[in-house]
Amino acid sequence: MAETDNTAPHRCPEHRFVELEKRVTKFNRRAAKLGTDPITVEIVGEEVVPILDEQFRPTGRVNIFILFEVHGEAPVVAGHTFVARVEHTEAGNIISKAPGCESIIVPAYMRDGAPTCDHCKTNRRRKDTFILKDENGILIRVGRNCLADFLRSSDAVEALRVWTLLYEIRIACAEESEGGWGGGGVVYASVIHYVACAVRAIALHGWTSRKMAYEHDEMSSTSDDASFAAGQIPTMCPREREAWKEAQPTKDNVEEAIKAVEWAKGLEGSNDYEHNLKVACSLEYVKPKNYGLVASVVMGYRRTVERELAKKRAAERAAASPSTHFGAVKSRYIRELTVTHSKSWENEYGVTVLYVMEDDGGNQFKWFSSNGCWFEDGDERRELKVGDKFWFTFAVKNHDEFNGIAETVIQRAARSDSKPTHKWVNEAGEVFKTKKAMKAAEEA
Repeated sequence: MAETDNTAPHRCPEHRFVELEKRVTKFNRRAAKLGTDPITVEIVGEEVVPILDEQFRPTGRVNIFILFEVHGEAPVVAGHTFVARVEHTEAGNIISKAPGCESIIVPAYMRDGAPTCDHCKTNRRRKDTFILKDENGILIRVGRNCLADFLRSSDAVEALRVWTLLYEIRIACAEESEGGWGGGGVVYASVIHYVACAVRAIALHGWTSRKMAYEHDEMSSTSDDASFAAGQIPTMCPREREAWKEAQPTKDNVEEAIKAVEWAKGLEGSNDYEHNLKVACSLEYVKPKNYGLVASVVMGYRRTVERELAKKRAAERAAASPSTHFGAVKSRYIRELTVTHSKSWENEYGVTVLYVMEDDGGNQFKWFSSNGCWFEDGDERRELKVGDKFWFTFAVKNHDEFNGIAETVIQRAARSDSKPTHKWVNEAGEVFKTKKAMKAAEEA
């Protein structure tokens, strides 16, 4: 019997490995009819191959391959072993040797000759012929229709199918591309890149859970948006290609993703969610079944940051005066504010972002912004986030209260890195259109 030469590991795309195992199981049932030893597939490792861009830089995406060895024997029927298949084409013959038979030298007349059969001695139109070896090492070429007669076995066709499986495994796994198994490839994203895509998706569309997306057909979940951005660029639809480009994470998104993943890795795992999140974020890449779980790390991390900041601000407020309503309704002011909380959601008009902010005196401000506050930060354009402290010019919309805390609701806010210069501003920071209006307010 010819033992397969498969000691060197083969590579199979991870998403195709289940299909490979099904093929092996199916063919082993047929091999059992011949009394041939079964074929076994042994996983020996996993290979993560980073995907590079045109400048050979990491893209944050990876291909996953299963490394495995195949153990078995090329089928032998009636003392003859399958050695090779010769495919006859208009341009010439293509020879495909069976596993374990690579070292056997096939004579030129068999490799390059016409599609004749040494059994029936006829020369007719054949798509392929098969080279066999007997117990004495003598080679013979036989046509497909003569296999059963020559081998004196009704199971010759089944033996040929078992050989075909071994050949397909060897050829398909030797290819660097995934074409050997058919269909498109599945690209996985590194944890950092996927989380960065989730951060970007939240900035563009707000946070949408899978439950919310299921209940509202017009909405897309954050995990779906992130997986779209983390995948390969669409090539067929220009509109989808532009959407993919817009969904790519910025440097600021990547920085937050790194912090969020490190936070998840440090969780104690006190409940099932924390345990699963810690494990999923500790892996090198994200599998589709964990998309929703890993995407949620962004909101978990942000809530933690907000709680820590809230504790700090609460301690500062305890030592200072409690929050009071600021300014007069419909008046405009200049004030330095720190962002303590943000929340976004998508509606029929677009994305609404709520920013909760405080001034140095502990007074709390609330701003509902359409599509968020975006600005240029160095070479990138980013959104206002928790912890940012900037000068704002705004109008007081109304005075409100939440959980017993006085809040000033503002509108038409504009952010500035430094204190805006305005010709008519009084000591309270109120902005006036004219000097006369400012003097009238002071006299009143």
